[in-house]
Amino acid sequence: MPTVYITESGAVLKIQGKSLNVWQQQELRLTLSLSQISQIVIFTHTHITPKTVKLLLSEEIPTLFLTSQGEYIGRLETDTNHTAKYLAKQVQRSQDSEFIRATGESCLWAQLHNQLTLLKNATLRQFNPSLQLAENFLTLLMDDLATAHSLKELREYATSAASFYYPAFAFILPHQFKFPRRSSCKANPINVLFNIGYALLQQQIHCFLKSAGLHPDWANLHQESNNNSPLACDLMAEFRAPLVDELVVNLLNSRIITLKHFTLPDSQGNVELYTHALKLFLQHWEEKLKTTVNHPRAGEVTYRQCLQLQVQEYLACLLGDVEHYRPMLVSTQVSQTDINIIQELEAIPLMMVRR
Repeated sequence: MPTVYITESGAVLKIQGKSLNVWQQQELRLTLSLSQISQIVIFTHTHITPKTVKLLLSEEIPTLFLTSQGEYIGRLETDTNHTAKYLAKQVQRSQDSEFIRATGESCLWAQLHNQLTLLKNATLRQFNPSLQLAENFLTLLMDDLATAHSLKELREYATSAASFYYPAFAFILPHQFKFPRRSSCKANPINVLFNIGYALLQQQIHCFLKSAGLHPDWANLHQESNNNSPLACDLMAEFRAPLVDELVVNLLNSRIITLKHFTLPDSQGNVELYTHALKLFLQHWEEKLKTTVNHPRAGEVTYRQCLQLQVQEYLACLLGDVEHYRPMLVSTQVSQTDINIIQELEAIPLMMVRR
């Protein structure tokens, strides 16, 4: 079922019968049956009639409110405490420190693995010492991750990984785009794209969590964070690189999105995508979700199906049907030419020094 994206200011959402009508400047732009809508994502000022709010809640159609720069504003949804079938089990598991740590480690290890894979795929096309350095460091962190004895230490590993991964990421972008570091700051075009992409990824997983009867506030790796839907933050970790980061790289390197698609800095120095460019990003985001990949336990499925499968995997782990959470790992794209190049690179001995 489709996601309805509202990107133009002044839209009005009205219910007529069992259909949702979207009006813009007193002109009917879209009509969809409520049974066809999986979620609604609103990026701008939109008026929703009280009758529409009531029906969206009764039909349990999640509605997410974001700024045009990907900042979270809020959600319109039913009370999860009453709809989360497995809330009692989640509360029980929250007292199991080994379950919490092991699940958090699995999510983080998969994130590092998939970030490493993205950089390796880039290195096969253009060798760069900075990329190689980041690859070496991520490899060391992955090898050493099992020695982390607490969530605090796991988060320290995540912070260390980001300090190498994102600066290396800058080297696979067009030279016009300057990307000093990853943050929620809206003054950099790359961070704006990341903010939007990560918000959409989190919302998609949030919806699957609620559909599966899981409460999105009972997390593992992000249990002490102030993020909205922290369990979605846990499960999106492994998908950040293959879904959002790779999409950003492809859109910029293919010049589908350029600097001309961003506004000039405002008085606070912040930029945003023009409305037509935001629509372009959303179009390619939907295409990315439809991309087929090989899931280790389900075969060839779309990325959207992968997200749902991993929510089910987490539920199976929560209930004890599987011993450990098994994340989704992507593979390096290697051709015979690539193999020859790899063999010619000098092997560098790696060693982690703990201080």
